[in-house]
Amino acid sequence: MLGKIELEVDAIEFFDPDKVNLFEKVSPGSLETIGEGKSILLYDCGCKENIVRNLVRRGFKVKRAPWNFDFYQTEFDAVLFR
Repeated sequence: MLGKIELEVDAIEFFDPDKVNLFEKVSPGSLETIGEGKSILLYDCGCKENIVRNLVRRGFKVKRAPWNFDFYQTEFDAVLFR
């Protein structure tokens, strides 16, 4: 349920997050490759940096892709949506 708190002195415009593509704002602009080893295609929809660091530390190559990336453009061993 969306809502808004408004005081009498300061009227603010209502923001509806359902009308904005939030994935577009938090996703990287292009494909980024980090690390070496078996590759994981990570569809980054606001993924925390620590998740990527953890995967790289465990010996994986992380291919960090934007939310609308065409997976036919690269080879990978696993897919992760985060």
